[in-house]
Amino acid sequence: DRSVGKMFGVLVVKDKRGNLGYLAAYSGKIFNHFNLAYFVPPVYNMFDPTSFYVAGESYTKALNEEFIALQALQKDQHCDERAARIVWIKQERQQVSQSLQAKLFEHYHIMNQYGTTKTIASIFAIQDITPKAGSGDCATIRLFHYAFQHEYQPLALGEFWWGADTPSKNRIHLQHYTACNEKCEPILNYMLFDKIK
Repeated sequence: DRSVGKMFGVLVVKDKRGNLGYLAAYSGKIFNHFNLAYFVPPVYNMFDPTSFYVAGESYTKALNEEFIALQALQKDQHCDERAARIVWIKQERQQVSQSLQAKLFEHYHIMNQYGTTKTIASIFAIQDITPKAGSGDCATIRLFHYAFQHEYQPLALGEFWWGADTPSKNRIHLQHYTACNEKCEPILNYMLFDKIK
């Protein structure tokens, strides 16, 4: 189905015995699936039913539903209490969202080629950068993380866009791309070059 575009990656690897193979990954989710068979798993599965993130998203969804209901009532008749509640919901949603994002970055434990593991929060802090939402979920990061976990030697990497072009045309069907600068580069700097424990 090409109605939705997605970045895919393939990493050619060699195991300790010298056998060649490959790993495949995709960025983010595909049709609401975060951990499909055949592809390497996510670094951290935030959508696991037992995850703190799922509970947080459930709370945010309840806030959104209340917000919509209150806004509809607000149109019919004005109420100061209702208006105050709407303001509180807006603030609460923002705080919960920021808190969930910060907590996520503490749960993504990334392994580098030297066998060292660091959280995304600490990787970005070392480089004095604020991580963007979705950092750690790109195909390249998943591929290298899985390879290093299983002591595979990466040999060649390719990433390509499959599906509908983005409106800005910065991603086009079947075109190859390098890893992104904002999300991937700081993590790759750690994964491939940083020996500091």
